[in-house]
Parts: sequence; structure tokens; C-alpha cells
Amino acid sequence: LEHLPDGTFEATLEGTQVSAQTVLLATGVIDKEPALPNLFDAVQKGLIRHCGICDGYEVIDHKIAVIGHGETGLGEALFLRTYTADITLFSLGEPLRLDSAQRQKMHAAGIK
Repeated sequence: LEHLPDGTFEATLEGTQVSAQTVLLATGVIDKEPALPNLFDAVQKGLIRHCGICDGYEVIDHKIAVIGHGETGLGEALFLRTYTADITLFSLGEPLRLDSAQRQKMHAAGIK
């Protein structure tokens, strides 16, 4: 991949050159699945979602739960607060690991 002086990009893929204005690097992630019964079916039915950025608009004004803990779990819940006001943060038995400032932020956002 080469960034050209005019601001565009050029890539050579198997001998073929491809030019683009923008390059999106999709490195992939591995979802950390919660230990829940019938998880596969719930994901297939759209009851459990993995990506707040991809799927947040689908929960506009719905009652949702975010599985997580600590600063990361709270961050996800706060992000999804953009889409709905009714959010509960589930830690699935893990300590919530939020300091007093984070707990105050959670409370101010109405996250249970």
C-alpha cells in the first residue's frame, strides 16, 4: 500500500494495481462470548449483538443490557446511551470495578 503525493492510495494485489481515495483497514476481532445458554440461537435471532457501533441504531428506544464491567463496560453503556435511555450494565458475576467518579457518571446517565 502506497500513499501517493496527491493524497490517494495505490495497492498492488496479485499483480493488479488498485487506486483509492480512502483505505479502510479491517483487522478483525474475536468476540468474547458470554457463557449463556442457547447463545448461538440468541445471536442468530438478533437478541444478542456484538457491536454497538454496527447495531446501536437497531436498539433505538429499546430496553437493553450491556454485558461488561470496569471502564470498558461503562464506556460501552455510555456509548449506547446515545440510542436509548433504558440501559442496565450486567457484569455476570464479575466485580463491577468502577471507582466513585465512574459510578457517578453511570448514575448521572441513568444506567442501572
